[in-house]
Amino acid sequence: IARVARSTTMALDQARREIELLRNLDSGKVVIGSDPWMADIIVAPALARLLSKYPKLRFRLRTQGWDELQSELTARHVDVYVGSPFDVQDPGIQLRTFDMSSPVILCRHDHPLTRLPKIEIKHVLPYPLLVPKLPRWYLSWLMEHYGGGKSSEELHDLFLQAEDFTVIRHIVHETDAITAGVTRAFPRELSPTEFAMLDIADLAHVRAPVIVATLAGRPIPAAMAAFIVEVVAEIERIQQTALPVPTSPPRRSRKARPSSS
Repeated sequence: IARVARSTTMALDQARREIELLRNLDSGKVVIGSDPWMADIIVAPALARLLSKYPKLRFRLRTQGWDELQSELTARHVDVYVGSPFDVQDPGIQLRTFDMSSPVILCRHDHPLTRLPKIEIKHVLPYPLLVPKLPRWYLSWLMEHYGGGKSSEELHDLFLQAEDFTVIRHIVHETDAITAGVTRAFPRELSPTEFAMLDIADLAHVRAPVIVATLAGRPIPAAMAAFIVEVVAEIERIQQTALPVPTSPPRRSRKARPSSS
């Protein structure tokens, strides 16, 4: 009986939210699912613009891995997903796929990697890596080119997996640890005098994919449509304005700190 009651309550709550979403842009609550990579660079700017246009809208952002969020989307606990592609797409999901720029490395401005004329993955692997979660497409590429019988965990010195980029960037700023970026657009909140963005020669031809996914056959209410429009606009802005990354970083006179790896 308790299980039936909980199920009925959840169904009623879902129905109320569906009705609310069908109202105009002066009301409604949209639940967004996003992996931390795309939440940081795409979802946040999109929401900032929506706040200035429609301050009465309400959003909830859930940042998790794409595998967890796919089930949340199919269960209607999440209305729209923005992030890395799913490993296996559920047939009940419809999506649009966009190609971003090639992946890059973010490190402190005087990191030993900045002294190399050309950076390849083999130069990056020895340094402690701090990331939310490595995309499946990247792990597949890594295993194909550098596997040699090792797992992706053995190849990368994955020091910290965390969803909080503030923590990641603080550690990167103070140590030889590195983090990754899925676009070549320099994060607006970081100073180029304190951080360096480095191109990876092996991955220069690879374009990081991002998807915008909703349930197939489910009406897209005005609030969700407005959010998707802003997300697509942000993706296009990044595609058009991504900063070029020099393949030969200038040598720095300051002596690098001893490697912590």
